[in-house]
Amino acid sequence: MLTRLLTTYREIRTRLGNRAEFLARTFEGRGKGESFSPASVRRRKIAAHYIYNVIFSFVTALTLSISGSVSLQILTPTPGDVAEADIISPLSADIDPGALSQDRQSDLEKNTAPVFDYDETAVENWLTRWRIAFGKIRTEYYSGKANKKSMLIPKALSDELATLTGQNLPEKNILFLHQNRFSQYIEHEFIELGKNLLGRLISPSNLFPAYYNTGIRVRLVNEYKREAVIHDVSRIWSVEQAREYLGRIQAQERKETAQSAGILDCVTTAVLPNLRLNQGLTQASIAKTLSHARLNTIAVRRGQIIVRRGERVSEEQSQILESIKDLTSRNASIKRFLLSFLLLFVLFSVLFRLNITGRAFWNLTLKDASVFLVVTIGEFICFRYSLIFVRHIFSPVNMGFGVEYVLPISAGALVIHLLMGKETAFTFATLTSIVLGYILDQNFYFTVYAFAVSAAAIQSIRSCKMRTDLYKCGAWSGLVGALLILAFSMTQSIGFRSIDWSAMLMSVCLAFTSGLFAAILTGTLIPVFETIFGYTTSLKLLELSNFNHPLLHNLMMKAPGTYHHSVIVGSLAELAADRISANSLLARVSSYYHDIGKMNKPLYFIENQPPAQNPHDTLQASMSAKILFSHVKDGVKMGREHNLGGAILGIIEQHHGTTLVSYFFNKAKKCEKPEMETVDESNFRYPGPKPQSREAAIVMLADACEAATRSISEPTAAKVQTMIHNIITRRFMEEQFSECDLTLRDLAIAEDCFVRTLVSLYHHRVEYPGQAQALAPQSQSIQQPPPVKKAHGQS
Repeated sequence: MLTRLLTTYREIRTRLGNRAEFLARTFEGRGKGESFSPASVRRRKIAAHYIYNVIFSFVTALTLSISGSVSLQILTPTPGDVAEADIISPLSADIDPGALSQDRQSDLEKNTAPVFDYDETAVENWLTRWRIAFGKIRTEYYSGKANKKSMLIPKALSDELATLTGQNLPEKNILFLHQNRFSQYIEHEFIELGKNLLGRLISPSNLFPAYYNTGIRVRLVNEYKREAVIHDVSRIWSVEQAREYLGRIQAQERKETAQSAGILDCVTTAVLPNLRLNQGLTQASIAKTLSHARLNTIAVRRGQIIVRRGERVSEEQSQILESIKDLTSRNASIKRFLLSFLLLFVLFSVLFRLNITGRAFWNLTLKDASVFLVVTIGEFICFRYSLIFVRHIFSPVNMGFGVEYVLPISAGALVIHLLMGKETAFTFATLTSIVLGYILDQNFYFTVYAFAVSAAAIQSIRSCKMRTDLYKCGAWSGLVGALLILAFSMTQSIGFRSIDWSAMLMSVCLAFTSGLFAAILTGTLIPVFETIFGYTTSLKLLELSNFNHPLLHNLMMKAPGTYHHSVIVGSLAELAADRISANSLLARVSSYYHDIGKMNKPLYFIENQPPAQNPHDTLQASMSAKILFSHVKDGVKMGREHNLGGAILGIIEQHHGTTLVSYFFNKAKKCEKPEMETVDESNFRYPGPKPQSREAAIVMLADACEAATRSISEPTAAKVQTMIHNIITRRFMEEQFSECDLTLRDLAIAEDCFVRTLVSLYHHRVEYPGQAQALAPQSQSIQQPPPVKKAHGQS
């Protein structure tokens, strides 16, 4: 039963591995077999990229659509109800209040200032008409030449006055004027008393009770219909107030005769208002106010309390809750998700195809792209939910907003930089800064902040050779964030907005602290990614460079010659990689481990053999070649058991490429018999693959050059230089660098580094006095075998 389960498990694992390899080849555009043409491989690669983009956009949109706060059931209480608990908005939205209620419309109508037409010449024209009327009636009816005695009745005079002045006076006023024969004295007193109303605003009724709150808008009909607003309507007289004013004027002049009383009664009766309500413009103003009230949206933010516990729900709050209920419905959520998905798909499609540095995002392997997705979505989720927690912590100090600056935003960019390089890290910083600003209610300032701190962290970590470099990087990132907060605050102050300086200083401190948090979080996460996904970061390389590592310690004990050779190869590879701007730390550390597989059979490799004891002398050439090949497979196995990481394992596997073991191949050719099968050259070539990176190519060259120079009997600068040049040329002619981006210029630089170092290492030494005599007996007693040239690939 157990055997069957193990067999099933192995079959499933094999199938999954094959499927994963197929997906990786498709995503990376690596064809396999003659059935896949270059065009077919390219189409499959493009399709895989689109599928990846769809998955990335879908998961991100799903993350954004899920509420980041505690979901509360919105019961939409009716106006007047008392809330039993705080009702909190689960999302941010600008809500259209919709149609106004009758009460709201009535309030707006009452609070809208009416429009009045003011004719500043009305009083003057009124007095002019009366002056003309007095003169004409006096001439026509009361002059010596007039012959209208029969018409001197109140009815006739009333009609005549109505025609001349446009006003109808009571019969008693007509009789008074008739008895005084419309005299010039009456005319003078009438006009003089009426002149006291010039420049006054007179309305038909008292405006103060109705418009003391709103004021009125006065349209000057004689001045191009210019408008003025009068807030203090007590300055405006009604007709009654004007009459009282005229009575006080006459009383002050002490004219209390019957004739004066009659004149006052005539004037006050004939007073006309010069301020009249414009009904049409007032209705238009009310309609405009109602229209603006309907257009004004209500901004609601996630976490905002709409109705507090114990508070009576107003009609406006009820409408807001009803709108939020509609926005959180299933249909609205689906629409929001689809729009977010479309927006993100377009954004990612453009961003992932940017090729600014020549190392575009789509050059990543499937593993890197998958880890990129995991880190990105993880940052979005952590940001949304940790923001609620942080705001809750800082709520006692009345700092609900602005605390987002304490979150370690740059940690994700640091992780991506250490795992995949600077170019991918900048893609990550651009993507996350845009989406985080969108999550934070389309906050443009936070988008700028997130990108700036991430970019500062990426630039400052260039080469992490010590763990303390992470904290320096975090401090620099935090400093940039703090300066940005100060800049944002200064921008607000220039705009004459009040600044809460205590909250601003707190945000500055939080921004600086976030950089340190990012460094701590990065140092915690990197070992996790190294263990789970097999990454080899610079931090791990620093740990592996310790010679007390179990593999290096065992190599020194079991194969001291290989150990010494590996240390020298590490120095050569580091110098050359540094000169061609490759990863010198990776090249050096990989060189330490590139031959660890020789520990299984150390005596089968010449650098570990005692004099005159070569076990290959008793073996067939094909068997010797297999033993040499096995050290690569054994090294990969040991490295995987000790979790060296994919980068080092790849260099262990690739440091011989597909080179030929020429020594044993020639040996086999010499032993070849005509009647037997011809020696197959492919049986004497390493299985590969060829170097896939510049670092692997440098380690291959350093390994071959160091091993070959050991075989020179009397090493001179010329011999060393010729040997190194021949080896590099041979590797190039064998197309060992066809799968990595190592250029001819890089090869020339590497050759120069190798020559300088190896010439210094194997320089001629001065013979010390007595050295020949000390070595003579030993050389006589021990028969030294002739020097054997070291086989290529035997190092």
